[in-house]
Amino acid sequence: MLCLKRWVAISCQADEVHPVAEGAICHALRLRISGGDSPREFLAAYDEDRRFALSPVAPCPHCAAQVPTVCVTSLADYGDWLHNTRELAESPLYRTSPAHRDDCPIPHQLPGTLPCS
Repeated sequence: MLCLKRWVAISCQADEVHPVAEGAICHALRLRISGGDSPREFLAAYDEDRRFALSPVAPCPHCAAQVPTVCVTSLADYGDWLHNTRELAESPLYRTSPAHRDDCPIPHQLPGTLPCS
């Protein structure tokens, strides 16, 4: 059971841009958690090994498009992401996201980190 304060709202909708898994025809889910000063958005999908992962959605450092960034597979990962205490694995959809702008170099680069674990 997830217990949240009354002022925290969670919304969920289909993400029309990203598949739920590589090659799938179903859409991933976009979760938005509102509470406090900065709402957070996550993409809920499966990695290449079909393991469930949440990926924080944030601007691409090269084209500013809103793309899934890293894999969050545990509360420890989420805490590390929030506090930027360690580097997390790239989201499996980071480089292949259709949300990148056409002139963005990211989709054409080789991955720099390990897959989600």
